[in-house]
Amino acid sequence: MGDLNLGGTAIKNCGESSGECNDVVTVKYIRNWINKWFPAQIIGWFRENARACFYFRTVDDFIQARNKIVGFKSQSKYYPIDARLEAGSLTSQELSTKRLCAVFPGSTCLSVTSTSITERELYVTAIVTVKILGGSHTKAQVYSDITRGLVVGATGFQVHGITDTEKDIHTPRGLNSWNTVWIEWGTTNDATCNVYIGMGVDVTHQTYTTSTRQIGEKLRIGGLQSGRQGMVGDIAAFEVHTTKYRLPEEIRELIFKDHQNIVE
Repeated sequence: MGDLNLGGTAIKNCGESSGECNDVVTVKYIRNWINKWFPAQIIGWFRENARACFYFRTVDDFIQARNKIVGFKSQSKYYPIDARLEAGSLTSQELSTKRLCAVFPGSTCLSVTSTSITERELYVTAIVTVKILGGSHTKAQVYSDITRGLVVGATGFQVHGITDTEKDIHTPRGLNSWNTVWIEWGTTNDATCNVYIGMGVDVTHQTYTTSTRQIGEKLRIGGLQSGRQGMVGDIAAFEVHTTKYRLPEEIRELIFKDHQNIVE
């Protein structure tokens, strides 16, 4: 059955019905507990350590000045770095779930200082739930640190930081619907990049090869510096995790479900 690895903490399989005195838990039961009993706690623990973590339960999750939104408040406990407006403007909109999303009009750029999504020896996973609006969106930036990022293509999303950067990745629901995009860039020694796109049962999974590049600049959301190549659309949640090991499938499923609960 193997070990269950929770982002670096390996829980050994002691055997199932083996009769051993230490046969207390098994991978099977641990997975059941995670999915059924402790989903909120597990997600909370991971988000406490997130390099970037933004979602909007109330208007207080936005940074405001003179009745205007000027940034996102970090939901991370150990890396509480806010996203600050560099260019353009932001508004918010209430979703059917009574949660909020951030509305990007096309020339908006937020920056998250001291935060890069390019690492050579660590896995970097970025998750965003986004809806792209308007007509032509090609090359609009959802987020980027120049070296790696998520870009809007002509027919789907493009991922920077892989060897197939210019290839549009099929988006099951189309760009104009809510999609959660999960990108897990690999390391120098394990270059597989996993990309999941969709919502609910409409999630596709494709693998690519992580390209080796220089360490990127600070993370920007919504566009590049000075608002260039900004997206027109909405973001409901965004988070970045940097880990020594790949995040387990159980965590991906929990985060996907949590993102979906925000918008549907």
